[in-house]
Formats: sequence, structure tokens, C-alpha cells
Amino acid sequence: MTLDGFCMKHWVLIVCGFFLFYGAAHAQNSLDYYLQEAMINSPVLEGYRSGNRQNELRVKSVYALYRKPKIGLQGNIVAAPVLAMEGGKTSLSFSPSNNNYWGFDTAVTDGVSYQSLVSISQPLLNSKKLGIEIDGINNQTDINNQNITLSSHDLKKLVVDAYLFAYMHQQRSDHLDGILRLLRSNKAVLERLSQQSLCKPSDISRLAIESTTIKEQQELERGLYYNSLTQLRMLCGIMDSSKVVLTVPLMHKSEFEGLTQFTHLYDLQIRSLEIQKQKMKLPYMPQLNLNASMGLNGIYGRSIYKNVGMDFGVTLSWNIFDGKQLKYHQRTVDIQEDMVGFEKRSFMVQHMNHIVQVNGDLTSCNRRIGLLENQLIEYGDLMNVYQHELAIGSRTVMEYILLLREMASLQVKLSDLMVERKQLINTYNYWNW
Repeated sequence: MTLDGFCMKHWVLIVCGFFLFYGAAHAQNSLDYYLQEAMINSPVLEGYRSGNRQNELRVKSVYALYRKPKIGLQGNIVAAPVLAMEGGKTSLSFSPSNNNYWGFDTAVTDGVSYQSLVSISQPLLNSKKLGIEIDGINNQTDINNQNITLSSHDLKKLVVDAYLFAYMHQQRSDHLDGILRLLRSNKAVLERLSQQSLCKPSDISRLAIESTTIKEQQELERGLYYNSLTQLRMLCGIMDSSKVVLTVPLMHKSEFEGLTQFTHLYDLQIRSLEIQKQKMKLPYMPQLNLNASMGLNGIYGRSIYKNVGMDFGVTLSWNIFDGKQLKYHQRTVDIQEDMVGFEKRSFMVQHMNHIVQVNGDLTSCNRRIGLLENQLIEYGDLMNVYQHELAIGSRTVMEYILLLREMASLQVKLSDLMVERKQLINTYNYWNW
């Protein structure tokens, strides 16, 4: 490889590395980055996702319960000796030759019994029960998915609000930095006038004092910005302590949808109660099992090998009457359904009121922003006049400082209003969903 080719290869690697580093660094100060991290690191969302994985296993477990056979092993050796009196002697015996003994009735115990069985029980006619159980699990999965959707929506609003709060303090600090630059430029003008004896040295000192006051305010805003940035990172589950410059968040008001996704959870809850009423019927359905066993079952040790065999049969259990408990339980669930329906209707009323209220606040905020922008334009023109008059010595420094304070307060107020408008848009988009 030639020297030129070697150098070109390294330059390409350096440039690519720079852009990769810049892209990664830039991504960490954007709103999308924090939203993405919050969705990944949220323990609430992971809890619902974990619940869905558990539901997948529950479906398999229920299917095995109602469809798969149960196979088991059973082994017993039971000895019941008696005190038998034969030929004038008393001794332990498992099978006395007469009824002159003390102990369990040998007609019941048979002395020693041996049992070693393999048993199998196959449930029958459980299709309806299985369907009800699986419907309940699937509905719970739907509820978890809807909770993931709702929690993600809630989390998005919280992250955007936290991001805007940090961005507001960053903007305040930037505005104060601009005022400091303006004071430094006017200080240079006053120093030249002082050399020409056109202003007092105290005027320069007043500017220096004002600069110190603004620096103190700027340090306060920087501290508030870093604290709010740390809170944002905690909310998103990000372990980082570096200071970054947040980018301008782009917020757009969504079109009015009319329908809302919030109420879908109420529908799923009603569906869950309906399934609960169906599950209440399960103990009252007939349970039919096919049973069989094979192995050793005998009482006489010497011919025990002849007692290997099998048996089979059918068992049926069916609850016919229990004092109308099913009816009372189902009425209780009906009352719960009525309550869920009432909550849904109440939420829909509140939902529309929230949209109307935020819309009104947003309209008012836009009007105030327009008024402040016009006022700032007038202040800018007046500031140019003051700077010219200050340069020729016809305007005092205190008058200039007072105007500067008023203009700085107005700039911060406008900046806060711009952030408030973004917060209102975020709130509107939250409810209009």
C-alpha cells in the first residue's frame, strides 16, 4: 500500500468516527432520545410485558389441566398383626387360624396388604370449561396490552413535561448570557467615554455591579437546569451526569379525533366481568373422568405375583344445588358492571371538559405571546435609542440599567410563555387521543 493510500484510509476512518460520535452525542440531547429510553427502562411497562409472558404459560397450564391425562404412581405395604392365642400360647400373627385373637378384624385388614399401581385419569367433556378459562386469560392479556398503551401515553406526557421544564431553565440562562454580552459591549463604550471625561467612573461601576447580579441569577438558573435535567434522567432510567445542551423540542397540536382510546380499558373491564360470571358456572358443570390403574394389589405374599392386574372406570361429579349462591354471586358482578359503565360515562364528560379547557388556555397563551412579541419589538427600538444616547452622554447609566432590566424580564417572560405553549400542546395532545 502506498503512503497516500494509507493516509487516505486513516482520514476516512477519522471522519467516520467523528460523525458517529457527533450523531451519538447529538441524540442524547433530543426529546426523542429521552422518550425512547423511558419506554425501554420503565418498570411499569416491563411489569405488564412480564404479565403477558406469564399469561402465555397460563394458557398452556390450563390446556394441560382440562385436556391432558394425569399419571401417577402409588405404592403401599400395610401390616396389621394381631395377638393370637393358639395351643395355650400367645404370639403375633398376621393370619390366625381361629377368632381367638386381639387386634384389627382380619376380615378387614387381611394381615398384610401389598399395593403398587400406575394410575391414569383422563378428564372428559371439558371443551366449554377450557374455552372459558382461555377467554379469561386472553382478556387479561388484552388488558395488559391496553395498560401498556395507556402507561406509555402517560409516561410520554411526563417525559415531555420534564424535558420542557429543563429546557425552560436552559433558555433563561441563555437569555441572561445575552444580557451579559450587551453589558460588556456597553461597558467598553463607557470606558472610552470616561477617557474623554464624558461619563463618570461610577457609571462603569454600576454596570459592573449589574453584571455581577445577572451572573448570580445565571448561576441559579444553571443549577435549576442541571437539577431538572437530573430529574428527567431519573424518570427515563438513564445513568448519566454529563451536562448537555437540550435541543428545541418540536410540538405540534394534533387534530381533534372525537373518539378516545382511554375508554377502551373500561370495555375490557366489562368483558372481564362477563367472563368472571361464566367462570362462576364452572363448579356447577358436570365433571367426568376416565380412570384406570395397573399393577400389584394383593394380600398373600407367597402368591403375590398372581395379584398383578388392572382396573378402569368412570367417575362423575356434579353440584346440583347450593342455596342459589351462583345467582347471588352473578348479581354482585352485575352491580360491578354497572359501576364500570358509570365510571366510563363520567370519564367521557371529564375528557371533553379537559379538551375544551386546554384549548381555551392555548388560545389565551397565543394571544399573550403575540402581545409580548410586539412589546419586545418596541423595547428593542427604545434600547437602540438608549444606547445611542448613552454613547453621547445624554442618558444616565441608571436609566439604561432600568430599561435593560425591564427588557430582560420581558424576554424571560416571553421565553417562559413559549415553553408554556409547548406544555399546553403536550397536554392537549395527551387528552386528544
